[in-house]
Amino acid sequence: MPQQGTMHFMSIEVAEQEYLLLHPDASFTGIMQGIQQISTRNATSKTQDEPTVVLFSHNHLHDLESLWWVAVWMVFYNHLSKSKQSDECLSTDIRDVDHQLGLARTLFPPILESSRCQNGFPLSFTKRCEGLPSNKKVICGYLEGLRQILVKHYLAIESTFPQFINLSTSKDDIYDDFRTAFIDSRQQYSDFVLAFIPDVKHNLKRARAESTNDTRVITKRR
Repeated sequence: MPQQGTMHFMSIEVAEQEYLLLHPDASFTGIMQGIQQISTRNATSKTQDEPTVVLFSHNHLHDLESLWWVAVWMVFYNHLSKSKQSDECLSTDIRDVDHQLGLARTLFPPILESSRCQNGFPLSFTKRCEGLPSNKKVICGYLEGLRQILVKHYLAIESTFPQFINLSTSKDDIYDDFRTAFIDSRQQYSDFVLAFIPDVKHNLKRARAESTNDTRVITKRR
């Protein structure tokens, strides 16, 4: 049974207590120029104290990312059935259930490994979605859109680091984006029935065992 709790829904930066989404597309030349500028500034500031270090602090994007992780958990750890968008029914093949459980554990490892969660947010989310049942594609599309919006706002507020974090560059429209995505997905998928994947796996195994046992009893009686 996977561990459940708020640790799985933490923003990756809050879990690590540091800023992690700093200039992911920066060139080597740009990075070296930044290092040289800091070195020059430090060398010419002999009479001044050490440069102020911007300590990590929680902000509103971290709360929104936590909400995003909760939604991702629902999609990956539950089978969604009876949708108007798909005739796909709950799988009775334990291999399919095992596969989805494996995908869920790559993003939410049973023993929390922050490095895997870090990769899941900026890098591997869309790749993991490709292995999910087809009736989840649209919902994953909503979540991918929100992920891109979050990354965009993270980059905006952290672009001035290490001098400071400029929260004012993250506009309130990000709340509207989240509200719209969740309202739209709820309207389109209001008839979904959630079945917790570990429970589905347990029930399938038990059903197989009972079926096998019944066969043996019949055979003995004959």
